Amino acid sequence: MLIYIGPRRQTHVVRHALPDERRPRWTGRTYSWLFRTPRLPAATYIFVGVDRLDMGERRLAAQFYRHINAQGPGFRALNDSAIGMGRYRLLRTLYQRGINQFNACLATEPLDGLRWPVFVRSATMSLPPLSDLLTTRGDLDGALARLVDAGHPPEDLLIIEHCAEPFAPGLYRKQAEYRIGDRYVPNASIYAAEWYVKRSTSVIVDDSHIAFDMAVMRDNPYAELARDVFAIAGVDYGRIDIGIVGGRPQVYELNFNPDLRSQRDWPAKQATLVTAWTLSDDQVYAALHSIDSPSGRAARTLT
Repeated sequence: MLIYIGPRRQTHVVRHALPDERRPRWTGRTYSWLFRTPRLPAATYIFVGVDRLDMGERRLAAQFYRHINAQGPGFRALNDSAIGMGRYRLLRTLYQRGINQFNACLATEPLDGLRWPVFVRSATMSLPPLSDLLTTRGDLDGALARLVDAGHPPEDLLIIEHCAEPFAPGLYRKQAEYRIGDRYVPNASIYAAEWYVKRSTSVIVDDSHIAFDMAVMRDNPYAELARDVFAIAGVDYGRIDIGIVGGRPQVYELNFNPDLRSQRDWPAKQATLVTAWTLSDDQVYAALHSIDSPSGRAARTLT
């Protein structure tokens, strides 16, 4: 059994997944449930949304993480909330380690030395960019003032140096890699016509792109990068998003709660990409089975 533990607003990924015989048995619970239940079922507990918790919640979740892992066979917890890095700290650390070519800073920090253009994102929420690409300090100051005036706390405004390039005219591609326990699994490519690639849009994907995707699924070229990044971040379960700039992979973020709904749950996916996405599904679900815990007797919770 896999039990996903997350903030209430993040359990929709599990609730909305369609039945699929390839998956191990799983369910979703909230941190409120975890903190209050008198008994803990034998299971693998996957802590998601760690970066959305306040410090008191993170401290308590970290105690449960340690308690669950101390219960012996049939019990396992992934993602230590005491050490898992959020977006800001991870991007800054990857830049300092020379893995990324771009830097990130909070709006409350000194903003000298930025390389333009930049854009603004939330440091803690999984939202699209809060600004267009900004090319001058005056543009940035104006954007920050408008965001604060609209109610965004300055401590949550993250300025990120733009670092993306099309791999073909008018076509951007995003890679991704999952960590699921000790396994590193490639994700099929996402294609879009704009630099911010969230989901595949209605762009033309030809046979060469499909061949590239199939090679990625076969060779898993970003596994070593993912191993280094997840180790730096202190995260056992999640997904990193990757772009290639100047021939070098750049890590844009680490998602603690990747959407694992299958190709079958996304009927609007481009038909030409179905084969690669099905391979991705198969590898992800095999990795989920590798972290599955057998049924057993429940354990007492923390007192």
